[in-house]
Amino acid sequence: GTEVQLQVTGRGAPGNLVPADAASVNLNVGAINAVDRGFLTIYPCGETRPNASSLNYDLGRIASNSVSSKIGVDGKVCIYTSVATNLIADVNAFVPLGGSPEPLLPARLVETRTFAGTGTVDDLNEGTGPLAAGSTLTLQVANRGGVGPAPSTVILNAAAIRGAARGFLTVYPCDDDRPLASTLNYEGGDIIANSVVAKVSAAGTVCIYTSQTTELIVDVTGSIDPVVPFRPAT
Repeated sequence: GTEVQLQVTGRGAPGNLVPADAASVNLNVGAINAVDRGFLTIYPCGETRPNASSLNYDLGRIASNSVSSKIGVDGKVCIYTSVATNLIADVNAFVPLGGSPEPLLPARLVETRTFAGTGTVDDLNEGTGPLAAGSTLTLQVANRGGVGPAPSTVILNAAAIRGAARGFLTVYPCDDDRPLASTLNYEGGDIIANSVVAKVSAAGTVCIYTSQTTELIVDVTGSIDPVVPFRPAT
């Protein structure tokens, strides 16, 4: 139930400090030997903590995830933990002011579970129950959670919750065939999350396939438009 206010600007490897005017950072965050099952939420300090999870962890385990976070007041990001845990956070990259991807306040776009405190940012894709094995969810991302009307790419955080068996998720643009790839691998009965960079279809959707029955949560943390790399005409 506590949070760390983590100073990120002005820190990093010598010669590679995050500048004071950076828009966002990419962190690798680890929860180590937590006292119970729980989650971290990483968000810009100065904003209200969103209903989102950046990393889901289990009792006594070590879990990590790549997290893109908008930088808040005084160059800080806030890291909230739902239960007591040791924590590590490494900085991998930053987005300069005006750069791409555009950082967003994390917003929940999918929540298949139904209990107090759950839900999505706009009441869509919530409380639908577990995704069936072999099924595909078509997820509208454009014009939701701060994403614009025509993103080329979105940054998502997806979590599989208590899958019925060992399996995987594949996230891909809905106007393409499902690729032979896995975005997130789960053991079954566990809670595990992964950061996903997903191309968006022309209709503003991404598709999420699951090989086994599982509950699912998906948060959006950033968007890209136009396609990166972008080289203006000279």
